[in-house]
Amino acid sequence: MKTLKLVIFCFVLSSTSFSVFGGNSTGETITFTVDANGYTGLLQLNSGGEPQFGGTEDITFAFPLKDAYSCTLNTGASFEDVINGRTSDISIYFNKDHKIDSVLPKSAATIILSNTGIVLNTSQITINPKRFKNSWYTTAEYKEFPYHKYYTGKSTITLVNGLTYQIGGGTDSDLSHGPASNDLVSKYTNVFNFEVTESGTVSVYDHFNTNAKTKGNKLIFKTSKVKIDPDEISGGKVLTYHTGTEIIYINKPTKLRVIRSTAGFVTWELAPGKTGYYYFLPL
Repeated sequence: MKTLKLVIFCFVLSSTSFSVFGGNSTGETITFTVDANGYTGLLQLNSGGEPQFGGTEDITFAFPLKDAYSCTLNTGASFEDVINGRTSDISIYFNKDHKIDSVLPKSAATIILSNTGIVLNTSQITINPKRFKNSWYTTAEYKEFPYHKYYTGKSTITLVNGLTYQIGGGTDSDLSHGPASNDLVSKYTNVFNFEVTESGTVSVYDHFNTNAKTKGNKLIFKTSKVKIDPDEISGGKVLTYHTGTEIIYINKPTKLRVIRSTAGFVTWELAPGKTGYYYFLPL
């Protein structure tokens, strides 16, 4: 019989949120186009501007020249691992004639239109949550920015080759309800990383192998059950668990099927304006 290990931590906190806006200065700009090639996810210039999404029509991007003849297009995960060559960004480099000189990762796109545009190299990836019945999302796709697009059950999505993405189940809010200095919470996450290789297969690496397994272009969740008991957590008060597309109210001992090694939480009302958070991490 397998023994389920849990890391559990509990806090009483208030949540806050903020947003950051950037602007462009006037002056010389570089313009280029992107053929998304079936990719419908996020494409956003890291230098600023409104988020764009792939589709059937080409997208035109422009950015101020300033000092650098380069830009990056982010696909949602904001992930960069220089040592191992993993990234969620497409970096585009230009020459002094404002023509595209190169693209990194090379497998992510092909230069077209006389070096004034790129076409993304894409593959269809099948996500199979198996026994995980709640909704799941990837950091690349949005229903309406900044709200992620959720899926339930097995689905096939189109992603860009050579890039790293994140996937999670349940609510897409991060575990940042507490102070930024709260190291205990910041060490854990409710998403895990995977990458689409240059050949279009899917891969998980390092400790993310505890979250999922892969076969060809298929990614399959690994899951565990977690027992949630209101009597033990909140003194019998009703607990709330967000699945992303619905809310589950827990008023008795309940077993939740979750993705292994991804942190989750339930909440309850302590008093008007005060919320209790109970975090769990199935190992």
